[in-house]
Amino acid sequence: MDESGEKFGEHNPLKDSTISNWQSIPADLLYVITDLCLAAKRDFDPKLLMQVCRHWNSVLMSMESLWCKILVAHPTVYANQRRMSEFEICHTPAELQKALDRTTGEIIELTCRFDSSEWAGTAGTDSSSNTPQGLIDVIRTSNSSLRIRRLRIDSDSSRLMERIDFDSLEFPALEEAILVMSSSGLTKRIQVTSPRLRYLRLYEDTNINLNWDLSKMTAPFTLELIGNNEAIHERFHLRKILSSIHHIVHLTLRTIRVFDGDYLTLPTLQILELVDTRLEFNLDLPSLIRLHLRESSIRTSESHPFVPPSLKTLELSNLEVENLLHIHVESLETLEFFAFHDDDMLFIRMFIEQMVKPGYVRPRKLRFQYITINSSLLTSILHEVPDLVELFIGECELGVQFFEAFAGCSLPAGPDSSQQQPILPSLQTFKLRIHHNQPASQAESDMINWLTWTVEARSKAGYPVKAALRATFDGGWIPVGSHHHSGMAT
Repeated sequence: MDESGEKFGEHNPLKDSTISNWQSIPADLLYVITDLCLAAKRDFDPKLLMQVCRHWNSVLMSMESLWCKILVAHPTVYANQRRMSEFEICHTPAELQKALDRTTGEIIELTCRFDSSEWAGTAGTDSSSNTPQGLIDVIRTSNSSLRIRRLRIDSDSSRLMERIDFDSLEFPALEEAILVMSSSGLTKRIQVTSPRLRYLRLYEDTNINLNWDLSKMTAPFTLELIGNNEAIHERFHLRKILSSIHHIVHLTLRTIRVFDGDYLTLPTLQILELVDTRLEFNLDLPSLIRLHLRESSIRTSESHPFVPPSLKTLELSNLEVENLLHIHVESLETLEFFAFHDDDMLFIRMFIEQMVKPGYVRPRKLRFQYITINSSLLTSILHEVPDLVELFIGECELGVQFFEAFAGCSLPAGPDSSQQQPILPSLQTFKLRIHHNQPASQAESDMINWLTWTVEARSKAGYPVKAALRATFDGGWIPVGSHHHSGMAT
């Protein structure tokens, strides 16, 4: 028998093969065979290959990458499966114990799925049967938590999680943690002392509260907090959490409302992403280089405007455009607008005008995606950023007026066309992505022809630009210009 307790050769499809000596296959080749089997079938169980002979069993047992990711779930989840992608699936404490015994080094990832609908009717505190408590006890008694690098615990029931005893579980090697639960206070009962921790994601309803000592961490840290869209000034301890992390570089907040009149300084933060989030307190982010706002807002007091001095990239998506006027940017390089309507574009123009006033660095890259805008207004906005070197427009309907302004002449450009200086004279790259179906609509065909004529007209006038077209159905960028004109409209 092999170490999993199964007989060699049982149900072995290779038993009658003409190859006489399976042990002659080198370990490196056996690794390749196993990887190919896993790539061909997500639920392939490597223990099938371990039944071929003792040599294969020994080699694959020593292949740490096969056993270092474990998924713990109820027997009804992935029933009759032993593998799912890179994960070994364990349904019972006995299976989990065997999986932990197979990996002698670090456990790259342990995921525990404790959903109430799956574990309904089980006694969560009974460690002698197949329950969440029984599975956690296996981890405790084997000291396996000392070897875990990435931990994920999923649950939709605070009642279930509160009945599980996590005492004496420590994670000194932990690098990443994802805790998904329902106001269970799990962060109060799991102790993380690892100075290697660099990523933490918390899903909660309202009571996100982190009492881990994160002051000893030295690695750049990423934190993602997901709330439930309530005003949680007192119950959501955002200030306490952020103040305890000395090297935070990336912060993502989703579905959170925080109202606080105090001042918050995060000197190391480089990336801030807000999704469906409202922050109303004074922020000082001297190292911030990228800000993403999606259906979100940042409001500060008039005496402390939000002015991130190092910001290079600003991404704005589907938000109340009035909120743009609360952001003052002095050194922006890349500006992106996603999912705005025609009525919003006047505010966007005001925002751009605010950024290009004397003393400010004008943006060098501009991106528009899913924007409803008329060509006249778009042209007037682009006049405000003459130093632009890169322009991307995706899924926006553009009329001939835009292309004529871009070319500096009427289209189609003939040999006697009157040439003026086009907009964006410094532009080096222009990418246009369209909703392109087969066959192409007339509007899409027109845009393809207009873009081609535009590139040729700019080149003749001494304002060359590298242009490319991408139709969403094929995923590839097609160069546009005098050498690529043939067939572009089809």
